[in-house]
Amino acid sequence: MKTLLETLGPEATLRFLTVALPQFEQRSEELLTNLRTGNWQEAARCAHRLKGTIHLYDSPELQEQLQQLTANDTDTYINDHFLPEIEEKLTKTKDKIRSFISNS
Repeated sequence: MKTLLETLGPEATLRFLTVALPQFEQRSEELLTNLRTGNWQEAARCAHRLKGTIHLYDSPELQEQLQQLTANDTDTYINDHFLPEIEEKLTKTKDKIRSFISNS
């Protein structure tokens, strides 16, 4: 949240995250659903939408994984560890956002 705090300040960051969280949750679930069902093209679209704002949440590893998806890197999709890893990173990011909201 460092980028948001530096840019917006604490109050505006809280407002932004409160509005952004439901959309982040929805897009994350869409991405995971498409990954689970093997719909790689739609997963890449979902990753592209998420990638546009993920840097705001200080999640560089997740940003890198989303970049791999948008590049249609087929090695990414067939890696057995990829789905659990991206699920974990999405969950951590959501938890980080929720924590900021509840502690503000």
